[in-house]
Amino acid sequence: MHLKANQIHFPYRLIKVKLSDTKNTYGIEPEQKWIAALFDSIDKRGMLHPILVCKEEALKDGGDLDTLIKAPIEFLNVPWRVVIGNNRYHYALDKKYKSIDAYEIKTKEDYQLLQDTTVLEAHQF
Repeated sequence: MHLKANQIHFPYRLIKVKLSDTKNTYGIEPEQKWIAALFDSIDKRGMLHPILVCKEEALKDGGDLDTLIKAPIEFLNVPWRVVIGNNRYHYALDKKYKSIDAYEIKTKEDYQLLQDTTVLEAHQF
């Protein structure tokens, strides 16, 4: 089962990542009311945007994106790390999906462009 995004702004950049090859960078949000609203929205309307991922190697010291994540990172030797969309990633895991739509971040400029295009505030879902 694959979790597809409804809005694809960059179809040439869309990739399908296996959840088994992907680890989150941040845990699930502690505000459970907010998470329940997000999960309910995805149940009813689907996932709006792809998650944003990067290769784990790019987050290591000296990597292209090593300053992108402000929290400590435990490196797990996986191909992909979720940079934006950790809650959607958790939703996919919770619902037993095998893969999810994503955009790969390769540079800090990619991050800015993709994050600006796909970010949602809680009131938008």
